[in-house]
Amino acid sequence: MLPEKIDEKFCAVAMMTLYPKEVVIHYISDDELALSYLFNSEEEAGKAYRFCVDLIKEVESFPSDKQEAAHRHWVKTYMKKIGCPTVIY
Repeated sequence: MLPEKIDEKFCAVAMMTLYPKEVVIHYISDDELALSYLFNSEEEAGKAYRFCVDLIKEVESFPSDKQEAAHRHWVKTYMKKIGCPTVIY
């Protein structure tokens, strides 16, 4: 049985989904199916998900062709800072 989705957000550059202990990001213009981040608790996953969602508001002020790269960069930096590995599908 698949884990239940808690929340899901769509924007111009990505779809982000929160599961109980996982955040999954599907970027619109990439060959990867998804980037998955696994956490030890729902609280950690929720905090990371909120960061990813809130980051969209920040990158919307960038030129449209730079938004995805900026979002990817800051998500990667944040996940590295908190020690969360990336699983690429």
